Amino acid sequence: MTSSLLVLTATDVRSLLSGCERDVIRAVEAAYITHDRGKSSLPQASRLGFADNPVDRILAIPAYIDDGGGLACVKWIASVPANTQRGLDRAHALIILNQRATGRPVAVLEGSIISAQRTAASAAAAAKRLHHGVRPSAFGFIGCGLINFEIARFLGAVWPETMRFIAFDIEPSRSLAFCERIGQIAPGAQCHAADRLQDVLAEAPLVSFATTEIRPHVSEIKPDNSKHSADWTKHGAGQVILHISLRDLCPAIIINNINLVDDATHVCTSATSLHLAEQTCGHRDFIACTLGSLLSGRSSLPRDTHKAKIFSPFGLGLLDLAVARLALARATERGLGQEIGEMLPVPWRMS
Repeated sequence: MTSSLLVLTATDVRSLLSGCERDVIRAVEAAYITHDRGKSSLPQASRLGFADNPVDRILAIPAYIDDGGGLACVKWIASVPANTQRGLDRAHALIILNQRATGRPVAVLEGSIISAQRTAASAAAAAKRLHHGVRPSAFGFIGCGLINFEIARFLGAVWPETMRFIAFDIEPSRSLAFCERIGQIAPGAQCHAADRLQDVLAEAPLVSFATTEIRPHVSEIKPDNSKHSADWTKHGAGQVILHISLRDLCPAIIINNINLVDDATHVCTSATSLHLAEQTCGHRDFIACTLGSLLSGRSSLPRDTHKAKIFSPFGLGLLDLAVARLALARATERGLGQEIGEMLPVPWRMS
């Protein structure tokens, strides 16, 4: 029995997952289906908050997929929104993989890349089903950070023919930089930096929200004149919304449209828009089904062209496990990573 531990750095993880968007999407879809069959263990995340700044947090997210893979994981991920003003990424993470049979840790991976890609793969998997295979004429992005950039990449892997992008951020320089990055990964694409959030909703049939907002700012009533508010009544019919940041839409929008989630118990917590909607109406009947049940064929979505279809994923740890396992398998094949020998102690009875 080895006592070593494999460490995969950010450079390793990025290399191992480079160009593998479709493989990552398939791994995420398989994890959702296994979860839908009840063959997973997914406790609520443990949240470490800070009194001096309530938007900062560190989460411990454990997960296990009972599909023969033989590994469990925990992701330790910190989110500090002010990092973007410091020239740093908002999130930093590590993922630890343990053998299910013995409990021994076998690998530590840089986790923020995996976290971003599993989020993007989840969004792309949902978008494929919500669009019923029809190619969107344009992709819209509200919030121009890493998560929406990864979602743009993964949507591009699903629909490479879509070459029109519209982006908005409350900080105009970020939307301009976002469009420049889109031009680098999709030569020939048209990427427009919108002046208002409203413009993205008006122009794109598929819109992804990935912001740092902590309370709803898109409502069904006449908005104020700020650039980041919007009047939902002018848009929404037949639109697909990837509500990745979970707190952008007012409860009425959630209640009055078609909702797809990853896990109802997880997503109706922590003052998400769906949690607020549940508190408003006293039930969760506004949730049509989960992505896992849709993928497995147990459920279907109503085809009401007068309503928006909204995907609100809480972000399940089993997706981090699925993508981390994929990275570890590729690392083993290629001999990548740094092996730290004698990381674990000799068993007590043998010492």
